[in-house]
Amino acid sequence: MDRRCFCCASKFTIFKKECGCKSCGRSFCAGCLGFTVVLPAYGNTKQKICKKCHESITSGKDQSNSCSKWSPPENYKKRVAALESRQNQQKVMQMGPGLPHGGTNQKYEGLSAEDRAIAERLDKLKQETKPKTVASTAEIESRVQALQKDTQGRVPSLQEMEDRLAVLQGRTTPSRTTKPLHQPPRQENPD
Repeated sequence: MDRRCFCCASKFTIFKKECGCKSCGRSFCAGCLGFTVVLPAYGNTKQKICKKCHESITSGKDQSNSCSKWSPPENYKKRVAALESRQNQQKVMQMGPGLPHGGTNQKYEGLSAEDRAIAERLDKLKQETKPKTVASTAEIESRVQALQKDTQGRVPSLQEMEDRLAVLQGRTTPSRTTKPLHQPPRQENPD
């Protein structure tokens, strides 16, 4: 988004520099910051401020209430209200019309057959809360022995693993490719 002056909406460029109002902090061009006033937050030196801040300071209005100084545009308020209503409708749709009644037919109303089947399976999984059994020492030892028997077979060499990886990746296997030979540079006889 282009940076523009808050008052005159002119675009900031190399020749039209962006300045900030020391009171409200908004961005203005130098022409719109035509007022100076002593602000207690900046000591006894005069600071450049915008027209609205100058009017509020000279009229003696309370500056701490920023809502009185600025209110969002009406279109913004309408868009936020529409977004909130859409989100509320989505929440109602997600909760389902049949949840308070507890009926399964009403709960899945409006879903396709596949979605209904998935939702029913999820509900069944949520309801199934079987306590997990802790394996005994004998079971753990038998599992460890079974794992050790599987690893006691022949371990593939590095070359075999590289070949398998190359096949999986769709490359030619390194054992089949010819390796470049290094030839030392020729030395000339000083004769």
